[in-house]
Amino acid sequence: MKKLLKYLKLISVEPFIHDSADGEKILAEAKDLFEYIDSGFRDWGADEKGPATKETPVCVYEMAKDATFSQMFSLLSSDKSKLCLTQAQIIEFVKKYRNWLQADDYATFFLFESNGQFFVADAVACSHGALGVSVSRFKDSHVWSAENRRRLVVPQLAV
Repeated sequence: MKKLLKYLKLISVEPFIHDSADGEKILAEAKDLFEYIDSGFRDWGADEKGPATKETPVCVYEMAKDATFSQMFSLLSSDKSKLCLTQAQIIEFVKKYRNWLQADDYATFFLFESNGQFFVADAVACSHGALGVSVSRFKDSHVWSAENRRRLVVPQLAV
């Protein structure tokens, strides 16, 4: 638990509830929500539809120390698949809880699986009011700065 507190701080007081989703929506096609959508979703095969899901409680964490995706997410569970949301759930979270996205052009991270690989969706609430979404490979070794208090959204059951 001390390691978790070193890198991540839980900022959601109550768990958020994702409504059930049919799994049909994917981020690469969410043009009604996002002004910018990274072409990497299609280029890297990160555009697979997901399974239908039931209501899912999720928690929001904020980075407290610089870390890679692997460092951030592995603190919550050694089983990455337990930390994943479907793309439909990510879309619903952004629609329903937009105010919980990190503001001012800084990312809120969501782990998801597509075509047997793990990816991180980076949802951004831009300073001019629009939303954007990018994709990164989970295995990316980039160290993200905690200075900007980037956020992570994961299923509550994962912790």
